[in-house]
Amino acid sequence: MKHYAVNQVAEYFKVSKSTVQRWIRDGHLPNARKRGPARNSPYTVPESDVKSLEEQLRRPQEKALVGPPRRQARAGPRRTLTSKALGAETQT
Repeated sequence: MKHYAVNQVAEYFKVSKSTVQRWIRDGHLPNARKRGPARNSPYTVPESDVKSLEEQLRRPQEKALVGPPRRQARAGPRRTLTSKALGAETQT
């Protein structure tokens, strides 16, 4: 079975390396393994995981790679910059 480095998977899917690392962390590439025992060892991804993920991405009706919802902005009044705050005088 062939294994790929994170940067090779990123090139294949035309995404960044950090996206592939997030997919690994989120379990979308479940069989990815570290090459060595060190904490910062690079991951290898088996070809079967790459093919499985490719099939998931082809299914538009499913949201295959959607993570948890993003944090909402805090509630409250919005602050806007006025011309006075920007140092410009108003001309009327």
